[in-house]
Amino acid sequence: FYGKNYDYRLALFYGEKALIETERVEDRWLSSLIRLSIGMAAYLNGKVEDAKIRFQDCLVSFRECNSQFGEMVTHFWLCLLRMQEGCEKELEKNLEELLHIVESLNYRFFFIRKTLFGPNDLQVILPLLLFAKNKKIKSDYIEELLKSLGVKEDLSYHPGYTLTLKTLGRFEVWLGDQKVDEKAWKRERAKELLQLLITYRNGLSRSDILSLIWGDSREESAENEFKVALNALNNAIEPNRKARTKSYFITRSNSRYLLNPNAEIVIDRDQFEKMIDAGLVEKDKELALETLKAALQLYIGDFLLERGDDGWSASERDRLRILFLRGAERVAQLHLSKEEFDATIRFCDEILAIDPSWEEAYRLLIYCYYRKNNRPYALKLYKKCSEILEKEMCVKPLESTTTMYKMVLEAK
Repeated sequence: FYGKNYDYRLALFYGEKALIETERVEDRWLSSLIRLSIGMAAYLNGKVEDAKIRFQDCLVSFRECNSQFGEMVTHFWLCLLRMQEGCEKELEKNLEELLHIVESLNYRFFFIRKTLFGPNDLQVILPLLLFAKNKKIKSDYIEELLKSLGVKEDLSYHPGYTLTLKTLGRFEVWLGDQKVDEKAWKRERAKELLQLLITYRNGLSRSDILSLIWGDSREESAENEFKVALNALNNAIEPNRKARTKSYFITRSNSRYLLNPNAEIVIDRDQFEKMIDAGLVEKDKELALETLKAALQLYIGDFLLERGDDGWSASERDRLRILFLRGAERVAQLHLSKEEFDATIRFCDEILAIDPSWEEAYRLLIYCYYRKNNRPYALKLYKKCSEILEKEMCVKPLESTTTMYKMVLEAK
């Protein structure tokens, strides 16, 4: 009943029902965990005052049953709450208690991997550690923690969430578990600038950006538009950044603007590409099938679909579309190797819906329908393949496709 996706009323309902049972058997430790979970649900659903009361009660009950782990987790959530409210004195107190328990009992794992009672997004921890560093709270231990988390020594600000970019199909930007509303962009060019930086992974110079987005504008006008768009972009993806603080997700290196390579930025394009590449070379057929299917599920539409025929996004869009087709073809072949003809047909149909001239899909379909005792349709598919290849590329089917056709034609 705890977690960011649950309605707080539902969490409270199930939590109170669970408490009846634990209180009945006088299990104070489990009762404390349930109260902690309800407090987490309250905090994650914006019920800050309710969360505060529940966390403070949890501290008392965990101390009474001598659960230092429970104390640590409660202090952590209180730290997030204090930081959100801007209560620095209370934050320092809770943070000192938190770090004392983590260091003395070697609970560092809580900061470096997801746990049941930890945050969904581990990036929320970094602003707390940077605050501790600034306040000189357990300085040596903080330096050690930040180093182990891969944080550069000069980092003084972190937004506190993972930036998730969905580029396949409808474009979406998520700050942790919060989706960026369309109104937050202020300017369409701000969104386009982010999409440009996603497309060009190694970044672009200012002149290249001006040329690609404001190519038809005068230089002075384009410069001003770029500054406005960049500011709007930074405000959209880092809405709580203080004035005159250097942006975190968009950085500048050697006169090139790019997405910060050290930031936690999740892009579905990158996940899709990595999984397709892995699946295509995997020797284990079952593992290859599992990996490729998971990758194909990410491809819910072409890359940056809303950009349409923009020249700068077309090449990447075509490249990823080819990757999808190759992955789907391999999945179809793997299903065919297990004589799963309906599954093979389904993936071949998906291929041809995207590229009607993908010849391997026709070849697989011809064989599948032949094996399903539908020889007439198998022969029609060869004819359709021939017509499309002639129309689209002025070529005839490959010898292997023609051989397949002859086999079906001559079958008794």
